[in-house]
Amino acid sequence: MNYLETYESLYHKSPDGEVFCPYRISPLGAHIDHQYGKIHGLAIDKGIHIAYSAKKNGVIELCSLNFPKRAQFHIRSIEQEKVGDWADHLRGATLMLSEKHTLSVGMSAVIEGELVFESGWSSIHNYE
Repeated sequence: MNYLETYESLYHKSPDGEVFCPYRISPLGAHIDHQYGKIHGLAIDKGIHIAYSAKKNGVIELCSLNFPKRAQFHIRSIEQEKVGDWADHLRGATLMLSEKHTLSVGMSAVIEGELVFESGWSSIHNYE
């Protein structure tokens, strides 16, 4: 099953929306940016698909088709320390957003990346 089919199977409805985020590549390596060099980053036709719906109870629930276990937490009670799973980036982004904005809505979502990390891609930052 793909991300849309999985969403509909888990939540018994169609998602409110879906998003595609293309993977990025940097042929010379992104570390050159730290040296004030020029980078020619490119988006490719592979990436991450997300099907989502809002949850009024403030719970964020995310299922990945690429990693085990579903991540679930409330927007007002996020672990301050890393849990050590694939959803640490999501928790960190939510925590940073909550410091500058009042969050009131959660989400249910299914995420699917088109490439697995064993295929030679060196960055997990596409999941941020």
